[in-house]
Amino acid sequence: FEEKIFFKVKFLGADLTSANMSKASFKDGDLSQVVAVSVNFSAADLQNTGFNGANISGCNLSTANLSGVTMSNVSAVNANLSGADFSWAFIDNTDFTGAKITGTRMRGAKLTAVKGIKLKKKEG
Repeated sequence: FEEKIFFKVKFLGADLTSANMSKASFKDGDLSQVVAVSVNFSAADLQNTGFNGANISGCNLSTANLSGVTMSNVSAVNANLSGADFSWAFIDNTDFTGAKITGTRMRGAKLTAVKGIKLKKKEG
């Protein structure tokens, strides 16, 4: 699936474990309830995609575009989110324990009941 383009695709409940989705586009898709453990989503375009109830533990989401995503009841334990863009995302009841978040952007994002990360406002 590397560099593939999926528009408004629905992978509801699919098992994508260890798939290579780097640089793929899932814009406006629905990945709710997927099992995506250790998937490579690096540099993927996941803008406005739903991840409700998904297990994305151990995923590589580095430099991915996750702006406008919805994540509710998600396990993102040990995920690599370095450099990912979560601008304007809605994230609720999500576990980021052990996740790498260096350089992650969260401008305008709404986070509630998030576990495992401490965010601080950028100065300036």
